[in-house]
Amino acid sequence: EVNLCLNGKVFSSDPSHRDHRILIPEVGAGEAQNVLNLCDCQETEHRFTPDSNGLWKLDEGNGTKSVKGGVIIGANCWGGAIENAGLLNMYGGNVVGNKVISYGAITAMEPVNIYGGTVCGNTGEAAFFSWHWGARSNLYGGKIYENTVADAGVKVMGSSSIGLAGAVEIYDNGIDAQDKNLSCDWSSKA
Repeated sequence: EVNLCLNGKVFSSDPSHRDHRILIPEVGAGEAQNVLNLCDCQETEHRFTPDSNGLWKLDEGNGTKSVKGGVIIGANCWGGAIENAGLLNMYGGNVVGNKVISYGAITAMEPVNIYGGTVCGNTGEAAFFSWHWGARSNLYGGKIYENTVADAGVKVMGSSSIGLAGAVEIYDNGIDAQDKNLSCDWSSKA
């Protein structure tokens, strides 16, 4: 189990890495599940300017959009900026400005619990994407907004399911003027 406090900082790694930024790996049968608790203890403001594709780019001096707290940024990848095959508990922080070719800025193959923080200003198929069979994720809080996505801000597929409760906000996701906020396929439960 790892506790990662972003401490108000910007987290970005090698831009040539094309798979994911943070991987919570799966484990073998009988082993304890890998867990990442993502949190943040600083309210540092970071500013961004959206490009022509809606992707938020860091622009501390002149940005028109802003978030408070640490940021995971800069993925240009196939999977997510955070790819979860263990357990992700998100209490704070921001996942912003990630270009994802497929899946989502947060890609869940196993459960994700979002209590706080934001997922915004990303491009791709979805902002939060849950697709593995049998995984149930829960959104208890936080915000998922202004992601330029082809499918939905939150997309749930297969026999995965999603629970929505508390003060979670999902809005202004989509391409052009079309809102695409929540999508659950025929076998998913909303």
